[in-house]
Amino acid sequence: MTGKFTPINQAFYYDASEVLPEFNLEKHVEPNGDKDYFEKEYIGKIAKTREIGHRSDGLRICIGEDLNSKLEQCRLFMVGSGAIGCELLKNYAMLGVGTAKKTETQEAGSIVLTDPDIIEPSNLNRQFLFREKHLRKPKSQTAAAAAIYMNPEMKGNIVARLERVEEKSENIYTDKFFSELNVVTNALDNVKARLYVDLRCITAKTPLIEGGTLGPKGNV
Repeated sequence: MTGKFTPINQAFYYDASEVLPEFNLEKHVEPNGDKDYFEKEYIGKIAKTREIGHRSDGLRICIGEDLNSKLEQCRLFMVGSGAIGCELLKNYAMLGVGTAKKTETQEAGSIVLTDPDIIEPSNLNRQFLFREKHLRKPKSQTAAAAAIYMNPEMKGNIVARLERVEEKSENIYTDKFFSELNVVTNALDNVKARLYVDLRCITAKTPLIEGGTLGPKGNV
């Protein structure tokens, strides 16, 4: 679907049928003489650039135009850019999350990620967006640059910050900031910070995808 890891040289089955667009088979199959429905209507409406193709065309065929547009127009806040954060950001880049540009008919998408930490040698075995040349550099800025390298359409739509999300930074991450988001994703390494972000999301009524690590354990 994303084209990040190819070729897949083994049997591979993945089922997420709940994200598929509605498709009325009875209405459009051969009995009504419309054998070319898929080519004429479905791909024709979904493909973003018919002449040369677009990186999102395969995903659009799988999940439909509406859901793909929601991904592109998503306003997302990711807290933490470590092990789970690198995994999340790679997925966002491959799915084109937040890449929509502002036009007369749509709002721009965006990803804001924050992490006050710098890259240490011990991070390199599991935080795969980082290399030795990145040691002592900020995690958030380095991860954002890696995401743009994966998907250049993220340029101008991704913001890397260095502040912790805590009471001291409520002048930056205000209630208005949280309320204007579509979703928040945690990628934290301590319970206190995760509980604080959870509280802010409840107050703003903004969906939170919880994830984080604690010692050798991780969860999403």
